[in-house]
Amino acid sequence: MSVITLAQAKEHLQIAHTAQDNVLPLYIDGVESFLAAHLGVGFASAVRTERLDGGSGFLLPNVRPVTVLTSVTDKISAQVIPAVLMGDGRFVRADATGNPLMRSEFYESGIGSGDWPQAALWTPGLRRFECVYTAGHAALPPMLKLAILTLVGRAYQARAGEAGANAGGASVNFGEFLRSDVMQMVKPFSRRRVIGIG
Repeated sequence: MSVITLAQAKEHLQIAHTAQDNVLPLYIDGVESFLAAHLGVGFASAVRTERLDGGSGFLLPNVRPVTVLTSVTDKISAQVIPAVLMGDGRFVRADATGNPLMRSEFYESGIGSGDWPQAALWTPGLRRFECVYTAGHAALPPMLKLAILTLVGRAYQARAGEAGANAGGASVNFGEFLRSDVMQMVKPFSRRRVIGIG
């Protein structure tokens, strides 16, 4: 289900007629899917089940923001592993009372993984840990809505396939949907910030 309504998109595009009512939802759904995948963000809150790789001091889910960690199961041993959700969306191993086995400064200070306590590390293995968690926005932040509307507008303007337009000496390449202005709007919401690549 789209987080941007047809009425919102039409108002943003200043379309008063109904001739585009069948095609505009395709633009909305396409932009929302593209942006959610690019950011690693859930636009709607939902329970998710995901298999994650072990081998480090944390498990990093593919969808943010994570609000609840329900369980982590080692699919090889079939054991439920005590774990907690760190504030930035990482799953870390915990003791039986729910206290993290690794102090937060190990993540925040840049201490090398070779210095992490052995008991806190997740056992290596591809897609070894099945994580059940709730992630996504209960209410989409206004900046994400604006970014979606901006990209829907650019996709709609390029619907005839034109590569660019020129107005008063200023050219626009409509093929580059994720320009720097939109990137700046969505950057604070990106999963890439958590893993330090964006």
